[in-house]
Amino acid sequence: ADCGCGHHKEKEFNRFYVGAGGGYSIPLKKSFNEGTAKFNLKKSEMYTGLIGYKITEDIFFELSYDHKDSYGLRIEIPQVDTSKTKAKSSVYMANVVYHLQDFNSFRPYFVVGAGFSDIKIKPISAQAKGYPITAYSVMPHTSRNFTWQLGLGVSKPVTDNLSLDLSARMHVAHNLKLKYRALNAATGQYYNGSIKKTLGVGEIIAGFTYDLPF
Repeated sequence: ADCGCGHHKEKEFNRFYVGAGGGYSIPLKKSFNEGTAKFNLKKSEMYTGLIGYKITEDIFFELSYDHKDSYGLRIEIPQVDTSKTKAKSSVYMANVVYHLQDFNSFRPYFVVGAGFSDIKIKPISAQAKGYPITAYSVMPHTSRNFTWQLGLGVSKPVTDNLSLDLSARMHVAHNLKLKYRALNAATGQYYNGSIKKTLGVGEIIAGFTYDLPF
């Protein structure tokens, strides 16, 4: 359900299932400013997998993992060369999925979840315009952040054990941190700093689930 998951409602049903899917993760806010710097974000491909347990025929519990490895990050600062880098995200979630009644062999559902994300930004440096000196650097680090999600989707059984799924969801990661080193033009000295932001992404995912034989 979280990655594209749904199940045929039966009186007798297997309790455990696995799933996988793929799609796109699109920043809800494509740019933001911090002081004189402007940061632009671009979408990433994403892949997801999960293992789930059916508490009832309508309520499922899932543990899921999402991998997003190609967010684009463009940094624009006055009097500094524009720099581009990439960000990777690994998201670990516990989810509850509630299924509604079947509608013409399709089954809609809602999902809510919480967990954490590890976000790694590739380090880069940018020179002052017209001068061969580094004016700004993004420092290598991984930021671990509380993350939650809301989503909805619809599933379509194709066999007794296999279902196809299409879902949309919103992920919000709190207090993402970007560490940097910058040149103070007035003193000629470098200083370290950090930026914290809460950012959300919208995701479209196509996938499947498969009921295990127990």
